[in-house]
Amino acid sequence: MKKILIFCCFLFGLVNLAFGQEDNTATKLIAKKAAIRQNGEWSDWKECNILTVLKKGKIIIYSERTQKYNEISFSQKTSAEGDTYGSAFCVDDYGDECTVDLYTYENGKVQIYIWYPKIAWTYILVDDE
Repeated sequence: MKKILIFCCFLFGLVNLAFGQEDNTATKLIAKKAAIRQNGEWSDWKECNILTVLKKGKIIIYSERTQKYNEISFSQKTSAEGDTYGSAFCVDDYGDECTVDLYTYENGKVQIYIWYPKIAWTYILVDDE
């Protein structure tokens, strides 16, 4: 339930962004597992301890290399199975375009995906407790 609340806070922040309202708050999420996709295959899950910060117009992931994404547009969808996800079209600090998806699954799991044309990675987000 707490994960759904976190996801709703994320969406609320992005909706505020879409309407141009000033909001300097940030949502912080912790990632404990990560996987990378190359050549159409996902790697095995690896343990990690990564901070994800969702701010107005930005998504910042503090990992071995800080990843900064500037949000250009956002949409939200719900699947037939009840999974909800927000999808942000972004540009990173190098000017490369990507998509950042935040999924909240029916079972309560929250996962973030970063998609580039030839590579992608994902993190499972957990409560910081």
